[in-house]
Amino acid sequence: MTVETLSFVPPDGMARIEPTQAGVVLEMSAGGATENPGQTVPPPGVQVFQGGRDLANVSVRVGLIEGRIKAGSPDAQVTTRRVEIQGAAEAAVMETIYPGVSAKQLDVVIGTAAGPQYDIRYGGLQSAYDQAGAERIISSARISGGGS
Repeated sequence: MTVETLSFVPPDGMARIEPTQAGVVLEMSAGGATENPGQTVPPPGVQVFQGGRDLANVSVRVGLIEGRIKAGSPDAQVTTRRVEIQGAAEAAVMETIYPGVSAKQLDVVIGTAAGPQYDIRYGGLQSAYDQAGAERIISSARISGGGS
């Protein structure tokens, strides 16, 4: 998938759907499903958030994301680590486990020097979460054209 200067390989089985939130420039869902009758939890999905150059650095953005996660799910367990993303000025990976609903979420927070700032979010129920697909998002993410 490519969004402006960001490219990455999503987990298998993901298909584009119409974005449902402000600030989301790409949204994908398992099989392209937006909802299944009788299912209260959406299928695994990917969202790409994009902001302008004036967004805060990655450390501040990670703190804001973690704050929103904890505000909505105080029992959420968040781990963060720095990663290298080709072409990015800086990047971090946040992995969140939601024990109450047995779900998992990955955020790849990417900072660029001259272009848009990105957050690739992948999540779903732990039983449907593709760990290899999550690792592929991280390893395949690239920034082109003025990212570093």
